[in-house]
Amino acid sequence: MSKGDLVCTARLHSAVTYSFREEGRSGWALCTVNDDTCELSINSDHGRWAHRWHRSGFHGTFTSFLADISGADYLAGKLCHGDSRSFSAYETVKRIRRRLCQQRLEDCREMRARKLENPEDRRWMHNREEYDDFGLPLYAKREAASGDWRQKVYLLTKGEARRIWDRLGKLDGHSDGDRFLEEYRRWIERDDLADYLPGYDSGIFDCMTSVPSVEWKYLHDRLLPALIAALREDIAKRAG
Repeated sequence: MSKGDLVCTARLHSAVTYSFREEGRSGWALCTVNDDTCELSINSDHGRWAHRWHRSGFHGTFTSFLADISGADYLAGKLCHGDSRSFSAYETVKRIRRRLCQQRLEDCREMRARKLENPEDRRWMHNREEYDDFGLPLYAKREAASGDWRQKVYLLTKGEARRIWDRLGKLDGHSDGDRFLEEYRRWIERDDLADYLPGYDSGIFDCMTSVPSVEWKYLHDRLLPALIAALREDIAKRAG
């Protein structure tokens, strides 16, 4: 035998595997609980997870330790190793759209403040192309901060806000946050929309949203509660 060769030091027979299937579906899961090694390993059609505990962290058997856990938060966190959330383009777009609506509301109020109420107003008569049929200015501007200086930008109209809203909908299919940011950045720079939408220096990162991952939800909401219930049932049968 050479140095570095692996040597079998023990043969353990205390692992119990709990088999689960989804009623009416083809979903399956195998959960193996090992009282000797204090390991929980899961193979399923949703993914694979495993974690090993130190025996000094609990009293009694490992099976009893798992069965006594209240709720699935702790176990799901251990099995996912902190990777429990994923980027959501859909929720991120919702936040950006709220910012867009807020900007549209502010600019609409500014437009109404500049509305010409009297059709006989000279500005309306001599600059008819600058107002709509309701006396609202078509090309009104406001001040907007751009770095260390300020510039005049057009007020956000209903039509332009709708165009931006619809274009944002094309971004909500991204599953990768970095790719979402890159496409978003190129778009607002190309169309010069930084004065209407959150940019890299005005809040886009506050809009980036993550949600519980599909794997986390499966473990937390479905599989682990079923496993804990099966463990408790096993312990009750042995005690009876």
